[in-house]
Amino acid sequence: RRTVGRLNTQNAALEAMIRTPSGPVRVFSIHLAHIAVEERLEEIDYLLARHRQVPWSGGPWTGTDDEPHRAWSNGEAEPENPVDSVWLGDFNSEPDSAEYRRITGTTPYHAGADYADLFTDAAVAAGGGDVHTPTHRREVDGARQGRRLDYGFVSGGLARRVRGYRVDQDAAGSDHQPVWIDIDL
Repeated sequence: RRTVGRLNTQNAALEAMIRTPSGPVRVFSIHLAHIAVEERLEEIDYLLARHRQVPWSGGPWTGTDDEPHRAWSNGEAEPENPVDSVWLGDFNSEPDSAEYRRITGTTPYHAGADYADLFTDAAVAAGGGDVHTPTHRREVDGARQGRRLDYGFVSGGLARRVRGYRVDQDAAGSDHQPVWIDIDL
């Protein structure tokens, strides 16, 4: 969504497929828009639609590799397109927001359901101890304020495999703190 009066950025979601000992997992590095709830909800809807299409969309290749002069596949099988997925990054929204509810279908205060087509907050899946730990700090009128804007969300199939979650409060280099998730893969 383009803005007229305020600086806005075209944020991205980078997707990678990682093969783990228990099967492939899609991992997304996400940075949602910072200006408007409506813009973030549109971005989330796009990402959820992609997630919901995975079982029917197949992997990243289509057709056959019958053009020997190109040899794109080098004889390899088509890469997997797994349903299991992890979303990590700056979501520019707090736990009581519409954005959080769109991703999880619930709030961290009334958690308990792991939906197949939605995501679970890894902090909640790990026991909820760090649900309120700030991941973003800023100065407002000379006082330091902290908010939770950064998350790790896991798809329903991974929710019960989350073993740990923490925010690295000692990391330097950004106004956002790294989020770490331990998942049994």
